[in-house]
Amino acid sequence: MDHIQRDNFLSLPDAAFLRDIVLTTLRNLSLLDHWIAVITEDKHLDHRSRWGLRIGLCQVLILKVSEYAAVNETVAATGRARSLINAVLRHAPRTRNGSSSTGSVSSAKPKRPPSASGIRSPPQSAPASTASTRR
Repeated sequence: MDHIQRDNFLSLPDAAFLRDIVLTTLRNLSLLDHWIAVITEDKHLDHRSRWGLRIGLCQVLILKVSEYAAVNETVAATGRARSLINAVLRHAPRTRNGSSSTGSVSSAKPKRPPSASGIRSPPQSAPASTASTRR
């Protein structure tokens, strides 16, 4: 990503924002794909459109970037399928708030699997106070 910063003359804050978008999208790839499936009702998407939706949804739903800015920049960057990406990204916040018939995106978040052993470790006891040992 450093070469992108140099080639496009990105300022430090813009480069940090780009890095945050990329890393957050990658960390939440499964969740974003699930949200895309819920919102698009499992419509087949080409590779570029899917990545555009992942990045846009990451900005709108996870990073809390203003909806207008995230939608506008994502649609401008995607090229093909602009109308689909625009519609999905504008629909996502309303779906997240539960005002859609397709179900709530926020409740669609997969739950964490239980630990492998199923046994919880006991809570750590607090260290003894050093004040009582001093004279």
